[in-house]
Amino acid sequence: MNLWLETDVLVIGAGAAGWPAAIGAAREGARVILLDDDPYPGGAAVDQFVSMPDGGPRSGVVTEFCTQLETRFALTPRPIDKWWYFWYLPSDVLRVVNELLAAEPNIQLVCPAKASRLTLDGSRVTGALVPDEFGNERWIKARITIDATGTGALAEAAGCDTRYGHDSCHDFGEAIAPAERTPIVQQCTWMYVSHRLPGGDSDWVPSGLESGYCTPASRTDAGAIERQAGIYLHWGCRVDCRDTRDPIALADAQREGLELMAPQLDELRSHGYVVHLAPRLGVREQRRIMGEFVVTANHLFAGAIPDDTVLVTQRPIDIWKKGSGQMDEYPEVQPYGIPYRALVPLRLDGLFVVGKHMSGTHLAMASYRVQCLLGQLGQAAGVAAALCATQVVEPRRLVFADLMPRLTAQPQNLVIRGQSTL
Repeated sequence: MNLWLETDVLVIGAGAAGWPAAIGAAREGARVILLDDDPYPGGAAVDQFVSMPDGGPRSGVVTEFCTQLETRFALTPRPIDKWWYFWYLPSDVLRVVNELLAAEPNIQLVCPAKASRLTLDGSRVTGALVPDEFGNERWIKARITIDATGTGALAEAAGCDTRYGHDSCHDFGEAIAPAERTPIVQQCTWMYVSHRLPGGDSDWVPSGLESGYCTPASRTDAGAIERQAGIYLHWGCRVDCRDTRDPIALADAQREGLELMAPQLDELRSHGYVVHLAPRLGVREQRRIMGEFVVTANHLFAGAIPDDTVLVTQRPIDIWKKGSGQMDEYPEVQPYGIPYRALVPLRLDGLFVVGKHMSGTHLAMASYRVQCLLGQLGQAAGVAAALCATQVVEPRRLVFADLMPRLTAQPQNLVIRGQSTL
């Protein structure tokens, strides 16, 4: 094992939670390496076309990100009372994320480079191994590591306690959970952008997103025809995957999704539209890493706000499944807090886990899994990691009273309990 790079904070995964985590740590003065196996940062907003700022309220670097996208790149104006009701091209996300990262001299972006495993000294994570082009393992040594991969595979391989699929009502006391565990996770979606070419049918528009939600079917809509946006974002298909941890199962789901979308794509082509498919199938759920605190549906419905809360939201439970009414079939969610302890995994030191794979149940993660919420949680984890590195203290032993004022002060500007920027 050859030492390749050394840093204060290593962030693995440059998606919705990862790049804000890197910025949060860098703004606290830490040296940061941001690692991703994609050739560029941005995550699902870039390679899965999740080009919509879902999840609120917003604060911190997420507000900076959304403001830049709306003022410079929004494809159509949004209604003044709906802050989330606009979208943008994935390439514009990449531009904004790159600019935000480039403004932080303490961040070294390393991609494409895939971490093969976390390195351990006993039960303490000391960084990660990254194979070179010949398969030789190179060590990135870090005082603190943040797993922001969204998959949880690295943390699971290192010995963390994991869950997959639907929890039972006995696991965490969720009365609305099934009697037994099931391996069922949320459906995958393959998103795409359609664009009308010159000479295309201007009296017909697809039911894509101009500045709001969409459905897969095509439509004729007088208002949409009048607006003549000409470019639309589509949730192209909903498809089950038997195991989102398995690349073979994902390939099968992707093949099924393409077959399901074929009539849509042919209809668009017949009306003079070209289609740009997202490079990757959108995967909403994989592993979940159990931490010092497990966020459950009970906390959402009760509006629990723990003393170490780093984000308060009221986003409903939004589970994509066959025959689902999605948000309408669950009780109303109250403003609830996600605590710092949910970012600290059991069993291992030197590690934070932040993203859709952090510590929560299948039901609870369906509320907080979206990019604007994960971005604020990522930034909080980055600030905490920088403090742990500076104080030479393990994440589970960091005094929250030391962390809280750093989160809300400049330059972090996270809003925890009050009204965040909309």
